[in-house]
Amino acid sequence: MLNRSKHTPFSIIDIGSFSIRLVIYDSISVAARTVFNEKVIINLGKVVEKKGKIDLISFNLLSDILERFISISRSLKSENLVILATAAIRNAKNNVEFVNGIYKRFGIRVKVLTGEEEGILAALGVFYSHKSVNGIIGDLGGGSLELIQMKGINNIKFLNSFLVGHTVLKNIGDYNSLKVNKYIEKNLNSL
Repeated sequence: MLNRSKHTPFSIIDIGSFSIRLVIYDSISVAARTVFNEKVIINLGKVVEKKGKIDLISFNLLSDILERFISISRSLKSENLVILATAAIRNAKNNVEFVNGIYKRFGIRVKVLTGEEEGILAALGVFYSHKSVNGIIGDLGGGSLELIQMKGINNIKFLNSFLVGHTVLKNIGDYNSLKVNKYIEKNLNSL
């Protein structure tokens, strides 16, 4: 549960398909300043692509990184900590087991974002950085690509989430290969 005081640090851990990032802000506000920002490359998406699940080695590695990030967050007196997970966790066959394992170890519930939630949060991030947003926003990560149409803050339309992240594409073939191009084209044509 979030502490509602605007003046305490706010921490977000983003478990992505390619990396895990901790960002700590000085407060919960639109004008919050970044106090701490660290990213660790883990390429969880590659494991999920190959095995269909998060294996024990990856779970233990991820748990160790989370332990460090949670410790850093607490050392900076952050009472507000949110852990979000995207495509790799969303697509893993054992994602419920993963979420429960993290909760059991740290007492913090991981929020696994749907493709739509991930896309809308990306669109809001663009809006708060640029204010005047009118067009299509793409959020390309290791495991997925979310497309969102946006005409200002009050007109956000989620278009789709595709399994077209750089980790996924690397497993299909070389970046400029005909096989990869056809895969991308097939996905985007479905829109």
